[in-house]
Amino acid sequence: MVKSLFLTYGALLGSASVKILSSQDAKKVYTNVTAAALRGKDEVLKQYTRIKENCEDISVEAKRINEERNKEALLKKIEEAEALKLAACMEEHYPHSIANAIVAEEKKRKLNHDDELHSKIEYVVAHGVAALVNGNKALLGSYHFVFEDNRCVIPQKEKARFNQIPAEYSHLYLSLNRRLAAVICIEDPIRAEAKQIIAQLKQLGIKRTVMLTGDNYATAASVAKRLGIDSFYSEVLPDDKANYIKAEKENGHCVIMLGDGINDSPALSEADVGIAVSEGAPIARQVADITINSDTLHSLVRLRILAKALQDKVSNNYRMIMSFNTLLIILGIFGILPPATAAYLHNGSTLAISLMAARPLKKKETDLKNAVIPYSDPVLA
Repeated sequence: MVKSLFLTYGALLGSASVKILSSQDAKKVYTNVTAAALRGKDEVLKQYTRIKENCEDISVEAKRINEERNKEALLKKIEEAEALKLAACMEEHYPHSIANAIVAEEKKRKLNHDDELHSKIEYVVAHGVAALVNGNKALLGSYHFVFEDNRCVIPQKEKARFNQIPAEYSHLYLSLNRRLAAVICIEDPIRAEAKQIIAQLKQLGIKRTVMLTGDNYATAASVAKRLGIDSFYSEVLPDDKANYIKAEKENGHCVIMLGDGINDSPALSEADVGIAVSEGAPIARQVADITINSDTLHSLVRLRILAKALQDKVSNNYRMIMSFNTLLIILGIFGILPPATAAYLHNGSTLAISLMAARPLKKKETDLKNAVIPYSDPVLA
């Protein structure tokens, strides 16, 4: 009776057999293995190429999504200070009263930008400024430029606030990627002496005063009413100003044009007398006939007084020459004066009047107090 059973590992296996391959069979096996390896390598390369292309597509899509998120974040997070900094950065390259006001306000609030925020900028005369800011298209300018020319839209949530913007201010619209980002309200402070100057100019013979402005109708109407301006035209372009001046000249009027900006240059050139302000645009000063100090408008009254005094002197001298020569001719015709005497008197009078014309104007002829009625306005005082 078997009580124990011991098995060896060899006992659990079948009987082994050994087969020796010929060299030809071994070559076939090697060839098959090599072909399989090459097929596997090609498949791996194809898989790698597909994965690489997918990764590139994913990277491009991720970059696009990230840019869209940045743009949305820029539109959502832009605040008053950032809007003012961006507007000042775009406007600081162009001399204009509105641009100067924005840059001055930025400095006043100590928001000075260290570097240029834009990579490319384009100035559109009488419309506004276009620039690229971190890949975002930024527009800054008038309503016509932003909403009509470039078809920017107002965010739905901001339409109620947009409709409540005070109309008495000048408005500058800032948009990013065709969406309104901010509205800058600019108050055009009226010079303290402006109404007085206009009244005094009318006393000195200026028959009609007209204001040509690119501002909106409400702002123009408010300013014209306060200053006592006879008529005004709002939202006009540079060519419109020049055409108005030309039309007035064709109607037989002598036109004086006062301006300080690039937009005023065509009208300054077209007017009979163009007057520019010293701190205005360089091109405005170049085309103007006269440049006055920008600190005060009293120079306009002084110029008018000088012009009238000089014109009066020319007219008086002309009348004296005509009257005296007419008298000499009549006396010569009737034989009262001999020809030689008439010739001496004629030449003597010409010399005397020429010397009188060369003398300086008297102080009383150019004194402001004697030339105009004192005027003061309690509202603007």
